[in-house]
This record gives sequence, structure tokens and C-alpha cells, in this order.
Amino acid sequence: MRFADQVGQVLTRPITKIVPFGVFVQLAPDVVGFLHLSELTDEPVETPGQLVDEGELIAVRVDEVDLQRHRVRLGAAGRAGRT
Repeated sequence: MRFADQVGQVLTRPITKIVPFGVFVQLAPDVVGFLHLSELTDEPVETPGQLVDEGELIAVRVDEVDLQRHRVRLGAAGRAGRT
């Protein structure tokens, strides 16, 4: 199965990198997705590092797979998809 077929799926995977505006999550051996800080919390925080740690497992929903740009956008598993 191609990874593009995973849109809408909820996966629990490890956080691989924390950046000021969100976190990167290892979805498959060669696939990393991005979860924006706004999907982690509605509360004001300075950095996602205040909420999660690298290596921590997080449940995410695959919202979009952009094959041309090689990007995977994630949403919080407990939230409805945003448009």
C-alpha cells in the first residue's frame, strides 16, 4: 500500500524532532509528517517542547499527503479535520 492511501488514518508514532512551530513524527521508515503547534494545544506556549518530548509516542491523524512536495500534514487525533 502506498502511503498516500493513509489519509484519514489515525496512527500512534514517535516524535522525531521538535521545532518552534510544531513537531515532526516518524510515520513509516521513509516517511515523516508534520504536526503544527496549533494542533497540539489551544493554550499559548512558547515551544512544543513544553508539551511533548522527542521520542514520545503521539496519536496523529494523516490529514494530507502531498506527493509532489513530499509533505505529509498531520492533525491531532482527537480533533475534527480542519479545512
